[in-house]
Amino acid sequence: IDAVADRDFALDYLYACAFSVLARTGDEHAVATLADAALCLARGEAMQRLQTREPDTTIDAYLERCALKTGKLIEAACLLGSGGDPRLGAYGMNIGIAFQIADDILDCAGQTQETGKIPGTDLREGTPTMPLLLAAQTDPVVRSALGGGPLDGALVRVAATDAIARSRQAALD
Repeated sequence: IDAVADRDFALDYLYACAFSVLARTGDEHAVATLADAALCLARGEAMQRLQTREPDTTIDAYLERCALKTGKLIEAACLLGSGGDPRLGAYGMNIGIAFQIADDILDCAGQTQETGKIPGTDLREGTPTMPLLLAAQTDPVVRSALGGGPLDGALVRVAATDAIARSRQAALD
């Protein structure tokens, strides 16, 4: 819990710093862009809480959450860095979604020494990610684990499906 609280505090602090810097520029459009990203991030977090332990979450709902939480943040960075070029904003949105899918793949298939993360965190927390949702569609053990059931062997079973490969292809697309 402390790590989550520390991370949340750090994000809040960084947002406050960013708003402070932008406010001093007097650029109302830049402040509005960052405010929109912050609001979308909050909506995405709320959506994630509603989806927790819900193996019937659709891939479209998952992608919407990725767009709100990660896509909008990268979109805002690209818009602010480019002076508002909508093509770069769209690029940032797509990069953000692809990044989130790749991060979710690493949670299922990455090695701690390479990623710095303990594999299976999303499964333990009941966070429906693309690889977990795809695996849950065909594997009852993964479906049960994602819904809050026993975790024993569930990550191995995710790897035994085509969920990682399909998720990787989605990120590349």
